[in-house]
Amino acid sequence: MDPEKPLEHILGIPVVETYSTGTVTGLPEPEVGTHLIVSIQTYIAANGRFDLLVPHGAVRDSKTNRILHCAGFCRPMLDFTILAGDYPRRMK
Repeated sequence: MDPEKPLEHILGIPVVETYSTGTVTGLPEPEVGTHLIVSIQTYIAANGRFDLLVPHGAVRDSKTNRILHCAGFCRPMLDFTILAGDYPRRMK
């Protein structure tokens, strides 16, 4: 399968399939008080490590629509069992 060939188009926007080995390399060991800003793909592959943050809320230039910065960061919920009281996951 050609990863660049769209599987379909939604409202004229191509939808492609991506694939990952699920292995993250090069991240330093977690350290209390230190956070790393990573892509959502890295966050998922690292299984939502407590020290990883994902950019959230793109702030765009009103004329060019280019992303200027993010409004904040998030920790996406990957496991809905954490709703039972295990969130936020923190290093003990």
